[in-house]
Amino acid sequence: MGRRLGLIIGINSYQDAAFRPLQFAETDARALAQWLVHARGGQWNPADVQVMLGAQATHELVENLITQICLHMAGPEDLVLLYFAGHAFVDQTSGDGYLAGCNTRAQQNGSGIHLFSLASQVMARSSAAQILCIFDCFQSGPAWSMRRGSQFDYKPLLGPTLQNGLQQMKGRVLYCSCRGNELSPERSEKNLGSFMYGMIMGVGGPAIDPANGQITLQHLHQVLTERLSEQHRPQIFGNEPRPLVLVGEMPSFMSSTGALNDGHASGMLGGQMAGSGVGQGSAVNPQLLQQCQQMLQQAQQLVTMQQLQQAYQLTESILQMNPTFVEALILKAQILGAIGQFPEALDTIKQVVRIAPDNALGWSMAAALLANTGQLPEAMSAADRSLSLDPSNTETISIKAMIREKLADDEAQTGKRSRLLPPVSSQPRDTGKSFALAAGIQALALFVGVIGVLLPLLSPGLLKLIPLTLDSVALAVLLVNAWRGAFLYGAKRFLLTFGFSILAFIILALFASGLVSTRLAVKPVYNFVIDRVSTQFSMMTPLVFMIIFLAAATILPLLTALIGLVAGAIVRRARKSK
Repeated sequence: MGRRLGLIIGINSYQDAAFRPLQFAETDARALAQWLVHARGGQWNPADVQVMLGAQATHELVENLITQICLHMAGPEDLVLLYFAGHAFVDQTSGDGYLAGCNTRAQQNGSGIHLFSLASQVMARSSAAQILCIFDCFQSGPAWSMRRGSQFDYKPLLGPTLQNGLQQMKGRVLYCSCRGNELSPERSEKNLGSFMYGMIMGVGGPAIDPANGQITLQHLHQVLTERLSEQHRPQIFGNEPRPLVLVGEMPSFMSSTGALNDGHASGMLGGQMAGSGVGQGSAVNPQLLQQCQQMLQQAQQLVTMQQLQQAYQLTESILQMNPTFVEALILKAQILGAIGQFPEALDTIKQVVRIAPDNALGWSMAAALLANTGQLPEAMSAADRSLSLDPSNTETISIKAMIREKLADDEAQTGKRSRLLPPVSSQPRDTGKSFALAAGIQALALFVGVIGVLLPLLSPGLLKLIPLTLDSVALAVLLVNAWRGAFLYGAKRFLLTFGFSILAFIILALFASGLVSTRLAVKPVYNFVIDRVSTQFSMMTPLVFMIIFLAAATILPLLTALIGLVAGAIVRRARKSK
């Protein structure tokens, strides 16, 4: 007798604000999973039902789990149920339909779950006898709105190619209900979405066949069609004349010709995928391989529950039984990467590509791990190898783009840092010694400048170039010291410059007041200056020069320090943001 395998997914909140929050998607998924495994419900084996809710349901993990269940776990006697409650959208450019994982971006279709790829590369190649996909989705995006023929039409999501392809396959059914769209909001009954409420109520009695106790999709569909409103009434796509038994004794499919009506159905939907690597275990005892697959399923479920340590231990047990089991090696590498042990993960993934050199996923993971460990050229080679095996893998394309950006950044970092700038990490520390030195330089420069303007008065016959040189050097030192201190050390040095500007202003004020008043305490200086001026008219030039120098020493260093303070703050902020 075959098994029933279930993957139940519900997503209320999305990282992309283009997908409005939903209220009941996760509640519906949880309710369905509970009913499936309940003793008075579906009586499914709990180990065969996996649940992904909210932030767990990234598009990468959803795709990986669907592939694992359909291609590596399901056998020719098995039924696979995939339930998805969340957003779905139609790409405006290609017209292809996508399911939205919690991290999907509406404008990046590669970040969604591509329905055509799901059908052609997974459903068409699966050995499962029957695959039922229940899509309870909110219809998102303007492309869907423009292409639908009626208010709740699901055909735009599938497109004509996929619809025709489903008709060529046997045992592949898409069962679709509209959770809502821009014309009709999400609706509920008893804290469940309307479709899930109707489904639970249907399987709870009306859909049961009294003759054999079975609940088939066909009988359930009759009940739901009668009871649900137009919005939630299910739409069926696919071809399955055989009963699809959800509850009760499973039928035998051994006499069937297989999941496909003919050998070319898979090719009609896109051809064959690269080998997954599970065949590497074909030489192992079939019972042992089945046991490994069941243990792998349990490990994957532990990963989705964030119980990584237990999942890792279970994976190690699988590899002790079958060291060349590629899927277990890949899961081990994923766990090691998730906990930051990149070198160990890289060693594990090297085993994968050594055992299965045509495994595109293995080379893609190798590229990501090599990039994380700084081996960028090797990472680029691994990404190229993966894309040569699977050119349409959008995740590998993204990894390659990331590696290319890192290589470009490394090339841009070859220039040397300017010696004139302070260290990038932080503002230099202004010690007491450096502050005192700066204050001494400022005082000395101001003193030399005052001496320079007094020399012509004290010694009229002195060469005029000497006082001019002294004053020029003094003013230059005042400006440079003021700018450098404020730029490197900030407000404290600006205040130092401000203090010396006040001092220069006081000297200027005292000198000017001495020239206009004979009653001040500086009268001896005034008398001396007046005597000199009266005996030699040419002494007026040094007096004017003194006033100009003192005014410049008051204003220019202060302005220069203010510019340095602002420039330093801008530079430090820019560096911290890098």
